[in-house]
Amino acid sequence: MNNGIILFSTFIITAIIAVIFYYLFSLRKKRHSQTIVSDWNKFNKAILNKHLKGVDDFGRKLIFNEYLDINKLNEMSKLIYDLDKNYKELKELKILIYNKHLNWNKDNTH
Repeated sequence: MNNGIILFSTFIITAIIAVIFYYLFSLRKKRHSQTIVSDWNKFNKAILNKHLKGVDDFGRKLIFNEYLDINKLNEMSKLIYDLDKNYKELKELKILIYNKHLNWNKDNTH
């Protein structure tokens, strides 16, 4: 094989991989935008019913949703702090919320 064919093949394969990743990330972004409201409502319902598995599951979904805003994160933190006093099963979710706060509040002045 000559170098031109190898370079062209490498470029085409790289472009195909980039397009696939772009498509998958756009699907993820669309899914996150569609589910943020329902996940938030389900999280609040699980809090009211003290359904710990639901609180943990929907809390994790919310933490990793890119459309979660700081107001909802602060409210989650308050709700989990109130529940965590009685239920130690939510310790990991509390740590995830704390880490999300740290990530958003870190100093980016490098």
